[in-house]
Amino acid sequence: QFPRTGITHIGLYNNSFSTSNYREYIQTQFEQPLDSGKQYCVSFYISRSDTMEYASKEWGILFTDTLITPPSTSDFLIDAQAQVTVPYFVIDDDNWTLIQEIYTPSSPNKYLTIGNFLDDLVFPQLFVQSSCSGCQQSYYYIDDVSVSLIRNPILSNDTVIYFGENLMIGDTAQDVAEYSWYPTTGLNNPSSWQTLATPLTTTTYTLTKITACDTTEASIKIEVLAKENNFTILPNPNNGNFQINYNLVDDASFIIYDALGRKVY
Repeated sequence: QFPRTGITHIGLYNNSFSTSNYREYIQTQFEQPLDSGKQYCVSFYISRSDTMEYASKEWGILFTDTLITPPSTSDFLIDAQAQVTVPYFVIDDDNWTLIQEIYTPSSPNKYLTIGNFLDDLVFPQLFVQSSCSGCQQSYYYIDDVSVSLIRNPILSNDTVIYFGENLMIGDTAQDVAEYSWYPTTGLNNPSSWQTLATPLTTTTYTLTKITACDTTEASIKIEVLAKENNFTILPNPNNGNFQINYNLVDDASFIIYDALGRKVY
């Protein structure tokens, strides 16, 4: 099996008829603990090895606060209850099958372990014709494991710019998701979580974020103002002492005349 993305993937045995409770596990530590009480989208892709005679289900991902150590006995089984599991027999050995589930931790989980946590006596298995006669095991390839906080995109408040100006718009962080902007007019990267916007007219841009578990949206309105040369003289009229306030788009100069039309500045 080729990797679904990138240049490599992983694989593991869920069981073997030749060895009681034979297991293989994959474990990693999060860079930051999961926030208890918040929802996470957990997803991964699997593909069954075509050289094995069995498909299996109800194996999956275990989340823990502490490191899981292998058993010290000849029994390889880690006795635990996975929170995210493969819900059905995945027989496909040509394509990658997406497994996804929403998970809400009740404590600050720090570790993720993938494997089979069920005893052989209750582990569901299905015989599948294989190119290898007598290969009485269940083996799956795994790729693109993701644990992503479920949240709506967070955009800046509506804003105002002058014609010809631009600004960066987008989410506050990049998640494992597909992003798209609408409309795309005036955007330099409409499929990114952040993009440079140069609208010619007032425009409301909507960012759509699609994960394995949900689809969310957020919008920002950019009002585009025409550039104008303008100035004010205060007080007006005056006795010779005054203040000039100006907002100039183009290069300009001031010429001041008195009431008789004489140039004084």
